[in-house]
Amino acid sequence: MPPSMDMFQEQANQRERVKTIIVLHRGQILRELILVFSEENIMENDFHLQVIIPDGKLEKAVDDGGVMRDIRSEFWNDFYEQCTLGNGFKVPYLRHGFDKQEWESVGRIITFGWQQEKYLPVKLSPVLLEQALLGFVESHLVDSFLKYVSESERVIFESCRSDFEGVDQEELLEIMDIHNCRRLPTADNLKEIAHQKLIQEPAFVIEQWKNTLAPLRS
Repeated sequence: MPPSMDMFQEQANQRERVKTIIVLHRGQILRELILVFSEENIMENDFHLQVIIPDGKLEKAVDDGGVMRDIRSEFWNDFYEQCTLGNGFKVPYLRHGFDKQEWESVGRIITFGWQQEKYLPVKLSPVLLEQALLGFVESHLVDSFLKYVSESERVIFESCRSDFEGVDQEELLEIMDIHNCRRLPTADNLKEIAHQKLIQEPAFVIEQWKNTLAPLRS
C-alpha cells in the first residue's frame, strides 16, 4: 500500500520537531552562550542545551528546566562580574572583546529568558531595559543611580539632596573623580549625573539591545 500524503506530512512534522543539541561547558558558559546567540535567527530554531562538567562528563539534571536555570545562573553571575559596574544595580560597560555582535547576543539571551520562563536579569538597572524597550525611562532615575553606587557613596549623594552645604567637599570631589564626573552634584543636578552614568555611558549597549529586545514589547 503506497504511503499517503498524511504519512508524508507526519514525517515532515517529526523532522521539524527534532531538536538541535547545543553543548556548553561548565566554567565557559558566558563565552559559549554569547557565541550561540550570536546567530540572528537562533530563537526560531528548536534547540536543547546540555552541559559538560570539568571531568568531561555530561551534567545530569532532573529536567530541561533545571539545566536552563543552572546555565542562566552561571551566565548572569559571570556577566555581572566581568561585564558590568555597580553595586545593587549593575550597568554594562564597554570592554575589550565585546562589540556590536556580542552585545546583540546578550540582548537575545535576555529575550530568550523572558520568552522561556518570564525571567529578567533583575540586577541590571531597570533604566537600561526601559530605555532600550521604550525609548524613555519610567523608573526613578536618581533612585536607580543610588542603588548603582556603593553604600558609602550613596550616603554622600543623599546628603547632597538634603543638605549640600553640610557635605564633606573633599570626599565629594574624590567620589566625583572616581565616576569621571566634572560637575559637583546638587539637589538640582543629581538627575543629570544619574542620566550620564546610567544612560549616556552605556548608550552603545542600549542601542544594540533596541532591536534584540523588540519581542518583549508585545
